Amino acid sequence: MKAVKRLSYKQKLLAFSLLMGIVPVLILGGVSLKLFSSTLQEEVDLHQQSILRHFQTQLDTYITRLDQLSVSLASNSLVQKVVEVGVSMDAIGSSVQFINEIQNVVTNSDIPIDISLILTQYDSVYSHRTGLMRQIDYPTSELLKLQWTGSNTFYKIAPNTFQGQSDLWIVRPVPLNTSSPRGILVLQLNMARLMEMVERTLSPLNRSLLVFDDLGRLVASGQMRENDGSGDLKETIVPLLGKMKELPSRIEQNSEAYLLTSIKSSSNGWTYVAVSSAQELSAKSDQIEKVSWALVLGICLVWGAAAVFGSKRLFNPLQSLAVKFSNKDDKHQESDIITALDRTMQDMRKTNERLMLRINEQMPILKEHALLHLIRGELSSDNDVSGGWKAYVEPLQGDWFCVGVVEIDQMLELKQTYRESDLSLIMYALRKLIEEIGEAYRPVLGVSTKQGQVAFLMGLDSPGPEAEELVRQFARSINEQVKQFFAYTVSVALAEPREGYENIHVSYKEAQSFMIYRLAMGPSALLLPEQIRSTMHPSLRQLIKMERAVVSGISQGHYEQASAGTKELVQEAAKSLHSSEAIAGLFVHLIGELETSFQDYGVDLSEVIGRDALPQMYGLNRMEQLPVWMDERIIEPVRRHMEQLQVPKRKKSVQVALALVQEQIESDLSLQQIADELQIPRPTLSKWFKEETGEDFREHLIRVRMDKAKEWLLHADMPIKEISDRLRYTSVPNFTRIFKQSTGMTPGAYRSRTRGDGEPNEY
Repeated sequence: MKAVKRLSYKQKLLAFSLLMGIVPVLILGGVSLKLFSSTLQEEVDLHQQSILRHFQTQLDTYITRLDQLSVSLASNSLVQKVVEVGVSMDAIGSSVQFINEIQNVVTNSDIPIDISLILTQYDSVYSHRTGLMRQIDYPTSELLKLQWTGSNTFYKIAPNTFQGQSDLWIVRPVPLNTSSPRGILVLQLNMARLMEMVERTLSPLNRSLLVFDDLGRLVASGQMRENDGSGDLKETIVPLLGKMKELPSRIEQNSEAYLLTSIKSSSNGWTYVAVSSAQELSAKSDQIEKVSWALVLGICLVWGAAAVFGSKRLFNPLQSLAVKFSNKDDKHQESDIITALDRTMQDMRKTNERLMLRINEQMPILKEHALLHLIRGELSSDNDVSGGWKAYVEPLQGDWFCVGVVEIDQMLELKQTYRESDLSLIMYALRKLIEEIGEAYRPVLGVSTKQGQVAFLMGLDSPGPEAEELVRQFARSINEQVKQFFAYTVSVALAEPREGYENIHVSYKEAQSFMIYRLAMGPSALLLPEQIRSTMHPSLRQLIKMERAVVSGISQGHYEQASAGTKELVQEAAKSLHSSEAIAGLFVHLIGELETSFQDYGVDLSEVIGRDALPQMYGLNRMEQLPVWMDERIIEPVRRHMEQLQVPKRKKSVQVALALVQEQIESDLSLQQIADELQIPRPTLSKWFKEETGEDFREHLIRVRMDKAKEWLLHADMPIKEISDRLRYTSVPNFTRIFKQSTGMTPGAYRSRTRGDGEPNEY
């Protein structure tokens, strides 16, 4: 053990590689050879049986086909007619047809057969091989002695049944199933040739095949190799067939051992035997064992070389890694690479722990980001939610969701009072208070959607009066506890409960739209859907509509329209709202909506209009001064600021439009297409184009097209119609008219004059 400890890591790696590579190979090699030796006989027997089954199947198939052929011929009308009239010159027509039929059957058959027909009443025999002969000359007259009874409708005569008979015979009466046949059909199967055919379909292995019939007579024998010394086994096996149910797996003959494998056919009772030499099999086993040990030794040598090479290759990356991560200034560097790497990994683990702490610190931000996506409708299906966001909303219980919006009533005053960092703390405290209040009812998730506003989600099992009352109690608790713990009040708007994540953004928009109606209800309002639908006066709805029009006009740059809308809003407010505080609250809300709108552009409205704007509005003596205040303190500063912001954008947009005109001069280009591509309103782009270029977009497009037409007319032989089509004019006259307005002459005249071609061509 001490010697092992003194080894370096590189030496340990080499020794371990050699042991792990060579020892298993030696063990597996020895065990495999033992298993191979013990199972070789079983595998050989299984293989022999597979060969025999295939051989039996092939032989039985041929005999079955021969039997079917005998039935077909015995029932053939032509054969039956020949049996009646005989084969002679008197019946030349039927005789010739019969002979041709027999010849065709023999020729087209892939089985080596001979066909004979014994005509008993004419004392003659026809054979396709010898032709017509007298019955007395037929080699086997014993066939006439066969007894045709109801139980014996045909005979299958094994080889060697009669003297000189080496073929398998199938004998049938003609007609079929008669006890007094007029003819006897004989099909002779040449077993020697059939054995050759079957053997060709088998693998040429060193074994002999023997076939015995149900009486133990040798039907056929096949020799797959010559001089195998197994010829005397036939006489040894025949007596065993009668004495034993199954042949032994091993027999001795002439001081030589043979392995026997046999199967018995269920169709005809024949026994198929495969014989192979045990000595040759043992010799092959010894040869395989020698080759296997040589292979094992070769593998050990190769693996040893691979272990030496591989250990070096494995060690080099470790050494490089240790050098890469080692601290050169560290005076306590370890000499052992593994120790150095372990120390490096420990440092990395500590670094990862610090990173995980930072990630956990960022989890609230990720959660808020997910909720914002959900509320804004950017996660529109459960599949989107399950893609990674669902973990953040799992605390919600139920398939239905109620969405509420909580807004600070005095947000503009708070902005005038507190710094940005303090306002963020106020919003965080409000959101945490809402979530803590919700714990007494159901799990609630809150998120700051914009400055001064918190949206919350509450999961419900199902809608109904009980669920609605639960949510209203929760909203009342928010109003009461905010009054108790904070120096401001909030209004709460609730949307209708809806099913599924995909409808959360719909509920949020609905709740947010209710907030504008708090002007008529004062601070700490609780805005419910049925209350909005039933109690709001039409005049208030008109005020809301007018307020939105003013906000939209300022946001979209329609400043004159917004100024006129402000005057109409003041007049309508004076009729509907009889309190100056309510009118001031309406304009405070208008400025808040305008500020939210400009946040999308990255613009801080308070920086544009100044922080003294609201105090100045509260100091107005008369409501008639509100339109003037809106023009001077809100609309005009916003207009100047937005124009300054839009100058770079205007230049870039016009440059893009000019480039698109040049690139797509041969397309149906329009100002609307360019505006859509740049995501700019068409009137705005038209105004910018006029300011930057001094001409309308249509005038510029016509001028560019006419310049291109002049270029083609001067330098190309292009027909005027083709020029008109390529410049996207509907007709040649239309193109000609515009060209003449631009240049004072027709295209043909221009081409002729500039080229000096003589008489001008109008078109």
